Amino acid sequence: MSFVNKGIGGLVGSITGSTKAANAAREGAGIAAAGQRDALEYLKQTEALPQELREGALTTLGGLYGLGGNPQEALAKITGSPAYTNTLATRAAGEEAILRNAAATGGLRSGNANEALAGFNIDLQNQAFNNGLVGLQGLAQLPSNANTIASSMAGIGQTLGQGEVAAGQAIQAGRGLALSSVINGAKSFSDIRLKDNVKPAGTRNGHHWYTWQWSKEANELGLFGEDEGVMAHEIAGTMPEAIKVQNGYLTVDYAALGVQ
Repeated sequence: MSFVNKGIGGLVGSITGSTKAANAAREGAGIAAAGQRDALEYLKQTEALPQELREGALTTLGGLYGLGGNPQEALAKITGSPAYTNTLATRAAGEEAILRNAAATGGLRSGNANEALAGFNIDLQNQAFNNGLVGLQGLAQLPSNANTIASSMAGIGQTLGQGEVAAGQAIQAGRGLALSSVINGAKSFSDIRLKDNVKPAGTRNGHHWYTWQWSKEANELGLFGEDEGVMAHEIAGTMPEAIKVQNGYLTVDYAALGVQ
């Protein structure tokens, strides 16, 4: 059998095997990317409400400072906030305390009591406004997952890109192995671990000759079908200089044996 034909067969087999490896790399990357997409979708869903609250608070604050939004609407939102209304709910108790104090000190009929009530209400109003404002500022400062979402989106692209790189490397490795076999056609895999149904077929130039079928293990190296030649472990005992190791298997330099 021509070793050039063997090399071509190995080339086809190796390319076929490397194509399968490339497809597996792409499939694996696709599965990983699908998981990343699911995680990204969940992250987007959990970010939706904080983002809505954050944008609403920023719009309201912007309206107060003339940076966007309607000032009247901004004031209405603040004065309608729970923090504002809860603070004003203490008004009655505060006024009652001032009046009791005025009565106890004999100042109920003086103008001091009215001034104290007026001052109390102004301070309470300011406090209520500030409490509502602080609440809006807190919403505006809610942590954002925008950077994480952007990073996750980039991660999906990176995962798919890595799959393509791995696929390209698998194809390149398969072609490199096959082309090496063609270029160095005189050196062929001959390890008994790669052979099934080995049968004697006479001798060639004083070396025992055999026929066999390549095993499944050999198929992974791009070797398929039937072939013929020597047994590497036998040649190792008679011409060790003709034996090499490639991919962990014994190979034979047939040119050194004087057979083609």
